[in-house]
Amino acid sequence: MIVESLEGENANVEKFEVSNFFVVSKDDDGNKVYTNLSVYGDKSKDVRNFITGDLIKVFGQIRTSMDNDGKNTQIFVSYLPSF
Repeated sequence: MIVESLEGENANVEKFEVSNFFVVSKDDDGNKVYTNLSVYGDKSKDVRNFITGDLIKVFGQIRTSMDNDGKNTQIFVSYLPSF
């Protein structure tokens, strides 16, 4: 698993850390579904040590919206439990 760790700034010029990674699951038909995830703040340090094959529990909700080109965009808003 590749975990990308970055540092950013918010509108108030306050620094924060973010880690990006993805998880793979299967849909009802058995097809692989890739979900990109970003973890912010203190939780970003927790995911840096993830390796391929780690079992993690992610829960949240999918928000669907339409972009300016008329394409549906799905955003998965998730919350990682404390480790």
